[in-house]
Amino acid sequence: MLAEARRLSPTVRRQLAELETSDLFVYVEVRQDLPTGTARLGLLGSSGGVRYLKVEIHRRNVGNAAIMWLAHELQHAIEIAAATDVTDEAGFIRLYGRIGRRSANGPSEFETPAAIRVANQVAAELHSTSSILMAWHLSR
Repeated sequence: MLAEARRLSPTVRRQLAELETSDLFVYVEVRQDLPTGTARLGLLGSSGGVRYLKVEIHRRNVGNAAIMWLAHELQHAIEIAAATDVTDEAGFIRLYGRIGRRSANGPSEFETPAAIRVANQVAAELHSTSSILMAWHLSR
């Protein structure tokens, strides 16, 4: 999924390049049992000047939907990368209390306008790529 996202989306390529220069390690896992049914990001902890995050994407999201949710959660990782004081759950909640709004999914679930914007942008990129590929395929 990550390789496909990098290949198809300039936005995801930019996100990954930005994260590679940060102090974050971001793990990505596809899961069957996510309560949100979509995707989420969590802070695993920090040690030795490195912070660890985990992106979880619900298994029912495949293809373009999975890539869109990946981009959405990578945007949250970028938000955390910019906030060097986020090293624990309290810092996580403070950050998202400042830049986001609480989600209906739970007391420590948040949403930000930037992540919504990125998801929509990547969906448009993927739709455009799919349209170009379909036109090429049909012309053959």
